[in-house]
Amino acid sequence: MRLKRRAVTLLLVLSSLLVTSLAAEAVLRFVLSRSFNPFQPDGELGFRLKPDFDGFYPWVRVRTDEAGHRVPRETRVPSTGRILFVGDSVTFGFGVRSEESFPFRFGEHIGRPQDVVNAAVPGYNLEQVLGILREELRRSSPEAVFYGLCLNDIGSATRRVEYEDIDPHRKRMREGAFLSSSMLVAFLQRRLQRLGARFDGSQGGPVSQVSFLRDLDGPEMAQSLATFDLQWAELEQIHRQTGIPVTVLVLPFREQVEGHPEWRAPQEFLADKCASSPIVCLDPSSMLLEHRQQTLYNGVSSLHFNPLGHRLLAEWLADLAHTHTRGALRPRSAP
Repeated sequence: MRLKRRAVTLLLVLSSLLVTSLAAEAVLRFVLSRSFNPFQPDGELGFRLKPDFDGFYPWVRVRTDEAGHRVPRETRVPSTGRILFVGDSVTFGFGVRSEESFPFRFGEHIGRPQDVVNAAVPGYNLEQVLGILREELRRSSPEAVFYGLCLNDIGSATRRVEYEDIDPHRKRMREGAFLSSSMLVAFLQRRLQRLGARFDGSQGGPVSQVSFLRDLDGPEMAQSLATFDLQWAELEQIHRQTGIPVTVLVLPFREQVEGHPEWRAPQEFLADKCASSPIVCLDPSSMLLEHRQQTLYNGVSSLHFNPLGHRLLAEWLADLAHTHTRGALRPRSAP
């Protein structure tokens, strides 16, 4: 009799765990996909931002319009699209509110916030940026294009980020891991991996980044540089065909601003390209170095600026934009 009661108790416990797990699975599928994942797969670009998304990424509120552009949360009037920003997570404003990102602050500084479109997508390299740029040019005719080039766009030229790379659940399904279709298992696995990384002191790839910042002549970089050259040539072609001024913002790594400003191999590589190119390159490193005693980057990120960093970039760019877009950007009112 006692054994039977234990069996019944065990069965009830297991049943309760199963029901709880299924409920948690359902909630995670609904909440994570609807409110914490602004991305969707795309056959041509790998992935893109969802249109009309209103949720969080990763911890900051993010809203997109019907075209999948990031917009301020309180925006009511559609942008005219006259000033176009493209790029990756830095231009997107990873970790800061849309209103704090440098594209929108720039629009405010020149008195034209309603003209700015932020078409940047986190994770994109130049190949994907070119795809978005072609789409935007079919949609409208901007007065100026600003490409926020993170230096890792050079090293990552041969491999674009795919949707599976930004959606761990999809990656587990592709690999056929244990209970790969379960979002709950994927969620718990990620939390355990992050906890383990804290204890083993994992910091992720500093050696390769330091090598990249110091020297681009290594054999492992040859293919990336050749691919980036082709992508750059396509950017120049778009500029020539449309006549729209294209300005490249060369966005430095945190290590360069806070510790090693002499690590400028990527900037020197880009300076050589720009010297014979119709594309204007602007490097804010000197301006950022003047503020190096302040915290300009987000948390421990090597790339992403905090609100102060974005504000300084916007002010710096607003001061230079009129000259370097050949007068194309004229303020509609005093900044």
